[in-house]
Amino acid sequence: MEWLFDAEGSRYLDFFSGIVTVSVGHCHPKVNAVAQKQLGRLWHTSTIFFHPPMHEYAEKLAALLPEPLKVIFLVNSGSEANELAMLMARAHSNNIDIISFRGAYHGCSPYTLGLTNVGIYKMELPGGTGCQPVSLEIFLLFL
Repeated sequence: MEWLFDAEGSRYLDFFSGIVTVSVGHCHPKVNAVAQKQLGRLWHTSTIFFHPPMHEYAEKLAALLPEPLKVIFLVNSGSEANELAMLMARAHSNNIDIISFRGAYHGCSPYTLGLTNVGIYKMELPGGTGCQPVSLEIFLLFL
């Protein structure tokens, strides 16, 4: 099934909900076949333990990248990747301030909630230290 249907049976192409549905749809037969094949080889392993297929994947990925980008650090989610990017930016710049665009979604972990500025995801929790959402117009003033 590549389509979503409402209660009245109207068909919709989903360009909004779910991660990856924008590019591959729901239950696309080719995506399902490739996913089933992959599940037979390597499903999920922790990055704490060395597992040869994960290492082989990292080597193949690094071979495609230019020299300054050949360091691979595999993480579990987009939130975790964004947190790592924030940590690296702060460590490199020695500055804690990070800006993000209003209306942007960066994850639901404690630090990425500080960057995420979509009302449905905002909670009364302290966001990441120094995270301030700004509008595109304000951002462009600093360029």
